[in-house]
Amino acid sequence: MQPLTEDETWAVLRLTFWHLERRRFKSAERLARGLLALDIQNGWAWYYYGESRRQQGDAGEAEKGYGQAAQRLDRPEIWLRLAEVRIVAKDFAAAREALERARRADVEGVLDRRLRALAARAG
Repeated sequence: MQPLTEDETWAVLRLTFWHLERRRFKSAERLARGLLALDIQNGWAWYYYGESRRQQGDAGEAEKGYGQAAQRLDRPEIWLRLAEVRIVAKDFAAAREALERARRADVEGVLDRRLRALAARAG
């Protein structure tokens, strides 16, 4: 199979997001998996995979997806999602680590209030 162009990749990512917004989580997961089959390094595909699995109640796979995405994109909202699933799993040390990474990645300070609330929940 031929790799997708950058425009094609973004079109599939937008469609994946569209499915997530409409709560079509299995469709979003299939699209994310398809992108990952073509490019295992695609951070946004990993993020959407994690989000689709979280919405389907699979915290373990959600953590895997968010973790892979965070390694590739280093964006605060991704680290924050990773912290959230780690808090749910009661892995508070790993959650604090993800929160610290989110804080460092948040150069604009947009997530500061939300991070403080999550840190309080993590102990």
